[in-house]
Amino acid sequence: MLEEVIMLNMKKLTLSMMIAILSAGLLVGCGAEGEESPEEPTTGDSTEQPAEPDLEEEEEEEQE
Repeated sequence: MLEEVIMLNMKKLTLSMMIAILSAGLLVGCGAEGEESPEEPTTGDSTEQPAEPDLEEEEEEEQE
């Protein structure tokens, strides 16, 4: 019976330690700086890409 209690406590301790390590890793990962430099001001939607010129218009200009 004592062995069962010890094994149960070891399982709880192991699970608690795994959760603590994973939680700490998640918090550190969320606090890491991204690829953007801090000097750049972020305005609006940063995922917006500049518009590329239409390839059809360029082909028409080259043909003329």
